Amino acid sequence: MIRTLDNKNKQMIRIDEYEALKKKLTAAEFTVITDEIDKLVNESNGKFVPSWQDIDWSNAVFKPLVNACGGDVEMSSKFYGLICWDVIRQRSEVWTYTKFEQNGRKFSMYFL
Repeated sequence: MIRTLDNKNKQMIRIDEYEALKKKLTAAEFTVITDEIDKLVNESNGKFVPSWQDIDWSNAVFKPLVNACGGDVEMSSKFYGLICWDVIRQRSEVWTYTKFEQNGRKFSMYFL
């Protein structure tokens, strides 16, 4: 479950867009991506910042996101964020979601 800082559970994305992008990935590609994100969440010590700016899009794990988005890195970063949201949403812990800005860069953050 994910909640916002104001404790209101609300839908933060358009599910239809997410599902359309997911269909462009094979099941194996999606599993590798979600497993990698789940690993990053596990290593985050309860404070996960899915920083798409730091992703190597040529990396074999995340390259399928770029392919699914027709080579559009901006769209790929949004898709990555949606997958992060989905991975965290399915976890048993209750995570809180917020956005922040640091040094002119915008970030999302999930924390326990």
